[in-house]
Amino acid sequence: MFSLVNIKKFFIYFLFFSVSTFFLKPVSCCESHSYNIYHVSYPSLSNIIEKAMPSIVSIDAEGTKLFHKKKHEKTYYKNFKRSHKYKVNDDLEKRYFNSLGSGVIIDSKNGYVVTNSHVINDSYDIQVKLNDGRIFQSEVVGMDNNSDIAVIKLKDAKDLISMKFSDSDYVNVGDYVIALGNPYGLGNTATYGIVSAIGRSGLNIENYENFIQTDAAINKGSSGGALINLQGNLVGLNTAILSPKGGNIGIGFSIPSNMVKNLINQIIKYGKVQKKELGIIGVELNEEISNLINLKITKGIFVSEVVHNSLAEKFGIKSKDIIISMNDKLINNFLSFKAEIYSMPLDKEVKLKIIRSGEIKYFFIKMYDVDSCDSYNLGLYNKIPGLLISVSKKDSNNVLRIEHVKINSYAYKVGFRKNDIIVNINNNIIYDLTKLDYIVSKKNSLSIFCIKRDNNDIYIFIRF
Repeated sequence: MFSLVNIKKFFIYFLFFSVSTFFLKPVSCCESHSYNIYHVSYPSLSNIIEKAMPSIVSIDAEGTKLFHKKKHEKTYYKNFKRSHKYKVNDDLEKRYFNSLGSGVIIDSKNGYVVTNSHVINDSYDIQVKLNDGRIFQSEVVGMDNNSDIAVIKLKDAKDLISMKFSDSDYVNVGDYVIALGNPYGLGNTATYGIVSAIGRSGLNIENYENFIQTDAAINKGSSGGALINLQGNLVGLNTAILSPKGGNIGIGFSIPSNMVKNLINQIIKYGKVQKKELGIIGVELNEEISNLINLKITKGIFVSEVVHNSLAEKFGIKSKDIIISMNDKLINNFLSFKAEIYSMPLDKEVKLKIIRSGEIKYFFIKMYDVDSCDSYNLGLYNKIPGLLISVSKKDSNNVLRIEHVKINSYAYKVGFRKNDIIVNINNNIIYDLTKLDYIVSKKNSLSIFCIKRDNNDIYIFIRF
């Protein structure tokens, strides 16, 4: 039997022999081993990101906004900037703010960048930093708060790289996507995931919603960044996240690239998005409704009402019609349908497939600008959840009339009813939709509506 000392000696000799043998191998064997370790190809997204990243920009915007005053409020903010106050009224004051976001270069020749309107809204100074470190001042070309889309133009910018658009109609649940942006001001960042859902709406994030949902990480500061496919092309503009604490939980939303393209073309050409409304009030089909009206389909819109003098009435759409597709694309839900109508260019004809009394009919509707058409001076307004409001004449004066209230909606629960007339809001007489829009745009603000109903004054409190 070996003693403990002999076992230790044997182990030392064995280790020495093994190490010596390894280092005394021929040089060619060492080179072969090194090649296998350092030159093996691994799956990577680096080429795609490297191609797309030069089109992503970081946006630093400064401006002024109206804020509600708070007691004992400090006047110092991040970056040690002092907030200058301007007295507006007893409840509001004007303060400087700083906003960080992202953007995508869409036209390298003219220096156009698309971003979210909430990134640059109310800004007087917008600085844009490119991926290569260059910084440019920019000016606002136009924006649309309804869809949260804005276009800015870089001043004296050269050698830009724009991103190509992909057709978002071909995006499917399960597709791999990459989110590019400037989270928390860190600089250009890439995250990876899949498309979780398409046609998301009813989230009350924007007025016209038709989102692509993704689990690719999107955080604060990523607004206006790009959602790209594995070809490096734009499929969506990152806009919002669903998060109880403000950080990423894997639920992010992007505006589809086709909608972005339609809207920015209008903004660049006209400085704004031309408002378009079909003028229908509808209910999404489901199995229960389909069984009730003896339909074999469960996707589409049941037209419950056609607004008087609207585009839908002009082209012959009637209540009880079932709209099942638009431009040969099946309709998933009512809100995404409205969003697509809103983003349509004016020169494009919309093809609707409709079931009427069991027969298939096709309607071809030419879109036009609601604001520029006297025959549609109705000025439909639907930014208050559950309400459809119009401008009408009474005693030679304009009045705002409630055309429709959705049952069990927020507006219905606080007390609005069809044919109510808005007398004033916060003791201010409202004659047009512009003033109403200004009030509604104030987030988290409480307003009191004075309503005339059957010669009675009714007061309703509503928070936007």
